[in-house]
Amino acid sequence: MHKYFLEPLDAHTNEVFARMLDASGACLHKAEHGKYKNVWECSLGERDSLIRSIQRLQLSFKVWRSFKGGTIVRWRPTKNLRLVLTVR
Repeated sequence: MHKYFLEPLDAHTNEVFARMLDASGACLHKAEHGKYKNVWECSLGERDSLIRSIQRLQLSFKVWRSFKGGTIVRWRPTKNLRLVLTVR
């Protein structure tokens, strides 16, 4: 099972995450290439909901995922998933 993490790219997005996600979800996590990222842990449903809300809420963020608590790697949706997230 994947764990998902959201990296806010501006102060507004960070404030939205603070209101919408569990406050204990904010953490510093080691990413690929050894860099540390300030990210918010989220569920699959929260990830999808926030992706669909990017324009409406004026959000700017990157999505990361980990396998079994390891280093996080950048997550990018496939073409089919982008279509599903747009249509919903």
